[in-house]
This record gives sequence, structure tokens and C-alpha cells, in this order.
Amino acid sequence: LVPPQGRAVRYAVLTFDRERDAAAALPPADWQQHVFGRPGLPLDDVQKQQFNLAFPATALLPAAPKDIRQGMGILRATLLQNVVYPIYTKQGWIAHFTPGKRWDNLYTWDGGFIALGLKTVNRQLSEYMLDLYLAPLDDPEQAFVHHGSPVPVQWMALRELVSDAPPQEQLRLLKRHYERAKLFYLFIVGRTHGSTTDKFQSGLLSTYDYFYSAHGMDDYPAQLRTHLQGLSGHVAPAITASQAILGARTLTLLSHLFERLDAAQADALQADRRMYAADIQKLSLALEQHAWDADSQYYGYVVHDEHGAPQGILRDENGCNLNCGFDGAYPLVALGAQAPHRQELLNKLTDERELLTPYGLTAVSQSAPYFSHAGYWNGSVWYPHAWYFGRTLLDLAQGDFLLTLVNRQLSAWCAQANARWNSYEMLRLASGEGAWHPTFSGLTSPLLNWAHSLYTPGTLTTGLSALVLSSEQRTARGGTSVLLCHQGQSDGFHLWLADPDVHYIRCTAWRLNGTPDMQDIQLVFSTDDQLLDIPPHAQPLPSTLTCLQNGLWQAHVSL
Repeated sequence: LVPPQGRAVRYAVLTFDRERDAAAALPPADWQQHVFGRPGLPLDDVQKQQFNLAFPATALLPAAPKDIRQGMGILRATLLQNVVYPIYTKQGWIAHFTPGKRWDNLYTWDGGFIALGLKTVNRQLSEYMLDLYLAPLDDPEQAFVHHGSPVPVQWMALRELVSDAPPQEQLRLLKRHYERAKLFYLFIVGRTHGSTTDKFQSGLLSTYDYFYSAHGMDDYPAQLRTHLQGLSGHVAPAITASQAILGARTLTLLSHLFERLDAAQADALQADRRMYAADIQKLSLALEQHAWDADSQYYGYVVHDEHGAPQGILRDENGCNLNCGFDGAYPLVALGAQAPHRQELLNKLTDERELLTPYGLTAVSQSAPYFSHAGYWNGSVWYPHAWYFGRTLLDLAQGDFLLTLVNRQLSAWCAQANARWNSYEMLRLASGEGAWHPTFSGLTSPLLNWAHSLYTPGTLTTGLSALVLSSEQRTARGGTSVLLCHQGQSDGFHLWLADPDVHYIRCTAWRLNGTPDMQDIQLVFSTDDQLLDIPPHAQPLPSTLTCLQNGLWQAHVSL
């Protein structure tokens, strides 16, 4: 080692390979073109083999418009290049996909969205990022790898990896990750590793003992006021209970599939589902009793006294609910079609005086007195929480509006990326311009998922209340068959299928088994108008099929 201010001379013998050096001078080969959609610097043979193994050359969104294809190419390239090494965690050194170039920290919720984005590129890398943040079951120190906002996006990464995998791969994923995802859940609801999240008499949850931001929205008005008034130990935001409810519903779906694949786990998994059901009931009641604000029609931050008793909603000096924004609408994500105030909250998402903008959804109501164009989240358009709200729209059979929203997001972000060859954190609402970190991929990664939902053949997109158990191409008569599990009572839902090369005629659906709270549903997308023979034990379900745009098919199933 060379001491500080010291000098040393080191000698090395360098060799060269004439044939390899000659090859390096050749023009870039075809295998390099997919990295960024244009020629790059040549790599040596070993690097080439390693790169091709990790990132098989695939055409990026060939069915997408050119501007979307190029913008998503910039985002994908940024995602794959934002790698830092070495990072120390879990008693070892790792390579980490970081949200922004050269950021050398772990980021829990960014890491979850990076895993989601990587799934569109390489499933192994997606699972790698999931695996990094879920703790070993025997780790006495941590229930998950925590840095930054403890938003458990890893549950979503697991469900998305499982949903389109073959049965043996589903079983492997669940055996490796289900219990670890449950451990993360148990921490969020206050039951393991000394968690203090469940400390209030209201039954609501808070993670402010662990980090200054409960949801990643740094300058969110209710959160700012919480810290300015020294209330971080006394408030419960709506999002923490909402994410716990969503986690319980997600793990319920995964446990249902796990039991189908491994009957030996049935007793333990059924016990888990009883626990999840009890938690959903408790947290839903707590939100309704203590957090709903009828005046603003948003949920609020609930303030508690020194004994943990609820004292009311956090308001500004004029009595206005400070939670008019994403956090205040999050129970819609948590409960979907079962949300008590789903229409009121849906109205917030579709109203351009509230959260809807020409560029996507903004975090703070534009009608709120504390809305600002000069903030970081306040007055900007971001994409991570919008992914949750977007998937919820399919649960609410609002796929038509979702398509409008997704197209706004993709068009606006890609316009900025293509104009400056940057990959931005967010867009300024005042101008639509990209802002802050210019080589960012973390919380912007869900745009890749939306682009694939619209343009990648065979991509199935459901709401968060449904989990695809299996899908296959029908060889005899053509078309696609989908088996899914739907959790929670509902009037109906939407499902998207991207398939630009096939013209579907009808969608037929039937319920195979289950209860109103958990049911297996079979859907068949047919390329002819010949009626299907529905199994005698099945219950037919009304269903319709619509082509939303070229190559994007929407099934509406009524329950």
C-alpha cells in the first residue's frame, strides 16, 4: 500500500496480441448495434462473449413509434450502464444497479423499480436486484436491506417475475423469495426485528422512526410540515398502511399460486392467508375511521398524542388537509375495487385540476393552496407512484383512461430524452422539460414496463388484484389462453394483451373455482368467431374484447 502523500514505482510486463488488436480495429459488428441502437466501441472476444451472455441482442420495441423506441432505448441503455462496484452489503461486496450514474449507495425503493425495469431486459438481472434487497431468513439484524424510503417495491418485482414464468420457474422463485418477502412484510406491519411501525392506538402504521421520507416524495407538503413541526414520531401517513394492505393482497395471491405448485406447503400458506386477511381488515378500518377527510376527499396524515391516541388529521393554518396528493389517494391502490371512496379518488386521477397533467400524474393536487411549480416532487411529474395508480386503473376497469395516461407519460418523457439524449428523473410541470439528474434510471424505470405493455408481443398486463398463473398459445385454433387468479370482490376488471401480429375476434371467460374473494378465471383470446366449449363445472363470465390501439387488446371481464 502507498501511504498518503507517498510515492511508489511499480513495474509490470504488458503483452499484446497482434490478431486481437487487428480485430479490434475492425468496424463494430452487428452484435454491438443493440446496445444503444447505433455502433459502439469494439470489445475484445472475451468481453463480447460475456456481454452477449448477459444481454442477448433483442430488438427494442419494434412495433413502437420511432420516438418511443428511441426514448426507451436511451432509458434502457442508462439502466444497464448505471452500475457501481464495489458496494459492501450482507458481509460481502456486490455490483449494484444504482438509480443515478456513480451514486454509490443502496436505495430500497429505487432498487425495486430497477428490478421491475430490468425485467424487460433480462430476467436474471431483475432477480439479482430483488435478491439483493430481501434479507436472509436467519439474519438477526435486518428484515430487508434498508436505505432510503422503505417503500416495499420488491413485492411488486416478485409478483411480476412470477406472473409470466413457466410453472417450474414460478416454484423456484416462490421457494427462494416468498418467505423473505413475507419477512419484509412482517417488518412493515411491526412484527419482527423490533419494528416500531405499529405503535399507535389508531392501528395505523408509520416508518418515520427509520427514515425522514415515508414514500420517497422528499418535499411532499404533509411530510415537510411533519418535520417542521417536529411531529415525525406522532404522525401516520396513509401510504404506509396502504402499502401494507397491498402487500397482504399480493402475498395472498402468491401464496395461492405457491399452494397450487407445492401442496406440501398448504397448511402454512393457508395460515399466512388468514393473517393477511386479518391485517387487511384491521388496516382498512383504521384508514376509514381515522384518515378519511370528507372535505378534501383525500385521506390525511393522522396526528397522535404522546400516548399514541389519534388526534385528527394534519392540516395547514387554514384547516386544509395537507395530504391532497398521491399519499392521500393511496388507499385506492391498496384496495382497488373494494376501496370505500374509489369514485372520489378516481376523480382525482382523471381531473386536470387535481393530479392529471399533459405529461402524466403530478404528486400534489394542483388545486391545493400549498401546490408549487418550484418544488422537487411538488410541481413535477414523476413515474414510480404513477405505476401503482396505473395498474390499479385496470382493477377498476379504467383501461381506456390508462392508455391515455400511459401515452402521455411515454410521449412527454421520450420527447425530452430524444431532444437532449438524457434520461431524466422527472419533468417540470410548468414547462414539460426534463430536470434534475440527467443519467437517471431508478424511479423512471417503470416507463420501460409500460412501453412493453403496449408494444412487446405476448405481454399481459393486469391490475394489482390479479395474478397471471399461466398463459399459452393455442395451437389447434389459434389465439391465446390465460389462467389468472383474482383477489377481492369486484364488478369487473380489464386485462391488456399486446400482440400486433394477431387479429383477435373475441374473448371468452369463465370462472373455474374459488370464492368471491379468491377465484381462478380462464380467458381465451380467439382468432375466429367460433364459440368455445366451456367446461361443464365452470361458470361463464360476461366478457368483451376491444382493440385500444394497433396491437393492444383489452379484455373486460364482468364478475
